[in-house]
Amino acid sequence: MKTSGNALHHLSEIRKHRRNTARKDHSHKRLSQIKSEQNIGALEGVLLWLAKADLYVVSISTRHSRSMLSGLGAMVVFTALLAFVTSLYTLLSTLIGPDNAYRWPIAVLLAGIYTYGIILIDREIVGATESSWKTTIVRMIFAIFIAVAVSYPAKLKFFEGRIDAEIDTIISEQNSDLLERRELIVVRAESERDTQISNIQTQIDSYSEQIQSMVDEIAVEMSQRGGCGPRCESLTAQNETLNQRLESLKSQLADMVQNSSFSSLANNELEAIDQEISSKRLVAYDILYKIEALDRITAANTSALMVSWFLLGFFLLLEMVPLALKWSIGHTEYHYYINARNNINKQKIVSIANIFIQMMQDDPEQVFNGVPREITDFIAYMLEDESVDLDHPEDMLSTYSDAMRNREQSTDIASDVDDGHAENQSSLSEDPVGNRHSNPPTI
Repeated sequence: MKTSGNALHHLSEIRKHRRNTARKDHSHKRLSQIKSEQNIGALEGVLLWLAKADLYVVSISTRHSRSMLSGLGAMVVFTALLAFVTSLYTLLSTLIGPDNAYRWPIAVLLAGIYTYGIILIDREIVGATESSWKTTIVRMIFAIFIAVAVSYPAKLKFFEGRIDAEIDTIISEQNSDLLERRELIVVRAESERDTQISNIQTQIDSYSEQIQSMVDEIAVEMSQRGGCGPRCESLTAQNETLNQRLESLKSQLADMVQNSSFSSLANNELEAIDQEISSKRLVAYDILYKIEALDRITAANTSALMVSWFLLGFFLLLEMVPLALKWSIGHTEYHYYINARNNINKQKIVSIANIFIQMMQDDPEQVFNGVPREITDFIAYMLEDESVDLDHPEDMLSTYSDAMRNREQSTDIASDVDDGHAENQSSLSEDPVGNRHSNPPTI
C-alpha cells in the first residue's frame, strides 16, 4: 500500500496548504474589474480579444507585452479590412452581375462572412503561444490560395483596357465565319451601292445636259420672238420639271455617299449577324474570358508578366503578415507564463489520474470507495488560474484524505489478521469489509 500512502500524503499536503493560504489567491477577479483596474478601454479590449489575450495574465504582465498584444490585434484588423475590400471587389467584378437588384447587399454579406473567417484564423495564429510547423504550413497554403483568388480581380482591373482589346480579338477569332459572311455581304452591298451611285450620277449628268439644252433653246426662242411665246413657256415648264428631278437625284446621291447606306436587304442581313456577334460578346466578358485574355497578354508581354507576379506576391505577403509577425516578434514573459501554466496544468491532470489509476490497480475495490465518482471539480480545483470556486474545497480534501486514511488503517488491520490469526480469518475480515462499503466518501 505504498502508493496509496503517497497519495494520502499528497492530499494531506494539499489540505495543509489550503488551510494556510487565503482562498482569494486562487479565485479570479471578474474581467470587468481587471479592465477597470488596468484602464483597458473598449478599443484596447477589442484589440486584446483579437490577439486572443488572457486578461488575467495581461494584468500581471509588463506594459511592453500589453502593447505588443494590442499591436497584434491591430494587425488582425488590418488583414480583416484588406480581406473585406478585396473580397467585395472580387464579388462585384466577377461573380455578381451588374443587373442584379440585390448586388450590393449580397456582396457585402458574403464579404463579411469571408472576413469573419479570416479574423478567426488570424486570431488563432497571433494568439498561439507556441510555434507549430503544422500551423505554419497550413496558414501558408491557405495564404497562397487566398492571394491567388484576390490578386486576379486586381490584375483584371490593372489590365482592364488591354483585356477588353484582347477579348475583342478572341471574339473575332471565335466568330471568324460570321465575320467572313459579314464581309461578303458588305462587299456585295458596296458593289450594289456603287452601281446605284453610278446610275444616279449618269441620270444627273443626263438631266444636266437636257436642262442646259432647254435653257439654250429658251434663249434662242426669246431672242427671235422678242419674248416668251407658247413654245418658250412649254420649254420653261419642262426645264422646271427636269430641275426638280435633278435636285432629287443629287439629294439621293449625297445621302448614299454621306451615310454609306446599303440596300434594305443587305442592312437586314448585317443587323442579324451583328446581333449574333453581340450576344456572344456579352457572354465573352465573364471571368473565364477575362482570365484567358490576361494569360494571353502576360504570355506575349514580359512587362505585363512581371506586374502580374508582383501583384500576386504583394497579396501573398499581406496574407502572411500575421504569421510573419509571430516569427519576428518573439516571446515575452506573457507567453512564457501561458506556456508554463499550460504545462503545469497538463502535468497536474496526468499526475492526479496516475494516482487514482495506481490506487485502483493496488486495490480494485477502490473503484467503489476510494476513487471519487466525479473528479471534474477535483481536477478543476487543482488547476492553475482556474475560475471554479468551490464552496468548501478544504472540506472536500479533508473528507477524501480521511477516507483514504481509514482505508489505509482498514487494509493494515486486515493484513495483520491474515498473517497472525488464520483460524479466525473469516470472522475478523467481515467487519473491515463491511467498513469498506458502509460509508463511502463523497466529493
